Amino acid sequence: MKNPANVRGSNRSTSTGWALVLLVVIGLIVRLLFISSDGFKNDVASFEGWAITLAENPFSQFYGKAGFADYPPGYFYILAIVGAIWEHVFKHADPTYSALKFLVKLPAIFADLLVGIVLFGIVRRFASDRWALGAAALYLLNPAVIFISAVWGQVDAIACGFALLAIYLLLRSQDRAPRSYIVGAWLAFGYSLLIKPQSAILAPLFIAFAFVGGPQQRRNARLVASGIGIVASLALALVLTLPFHPTGNPLAALDWLYQRYAYGRDV
Repeated sequence: MKNPANVRGSNRSTSTGWALVLLVVIGLIVRLLFISSDGFKNDVASFEGWAITLAENPFSQFYGKAGFADYPPGYFYILAIVGAIWEHVFKHADPTYSALKFLVKLPAIFADLLVGIVLFGIVRRFASDRWALGAAALYLLNPAVIFISAVWGQVDAIACGFALLAIYLLLRSQDRAPRSYIVGAWLAFGYSLLIKPQSAILAPLFIAFAFVGGPQQRRNARLVASGIGIVASLALALVLTLPFHPTGNPLAALDWLYQRYAYGRDV
């Protein structure tokens, strides 16, 4: 015979899951209503141009042929997918690039939805399902957030989404498989930095996590996992940078990557 308390808990969990799905769907629909707006034309035009350049040239030639590219390589993998979809599906029926404008805004819109889901997961660890749904709703239905991605066409939510995912994975490492979750957190954090460097402000938090709290054995495990995560994130940076490096020289690639950040800082 089923325990009534377990049944009620299962029903509440199902209802909460469907409520979150409904929130995400509403958030997506609202954003799609505004996706055709011109947005910040300089940036949207740059994203469109970069997507086309990535679709039509090898990655190693991208920075030379793009004319102006003030981002590190991380976001260009996303734009390469956008460019490939446009090139193979929409190009010949899209002389005004309206479909391309739609496509270059989609990654930030999907990142918004991811942030809402991750916020739900984080808040749910410390408060009730209602508070978690409220936090997700405050983000997903926030007019300013909707404006930034769907109307203005900015991509900050993508880097922020990976950074927030990294924090969530650190929290999950307290529950199970700490090494896997911590390494995953560093990889997500590393990819966030490869999109935009602003997430670097969180680096002290990630380092402190390895040293603070819990018994010595648990701290030692976190230290080992964090060390592996740092090495893995550096390896990820190298692997994702090499295809864009003009010569593909691993020894010069990381210095070249630093120059990409310096260029983006100075323009």
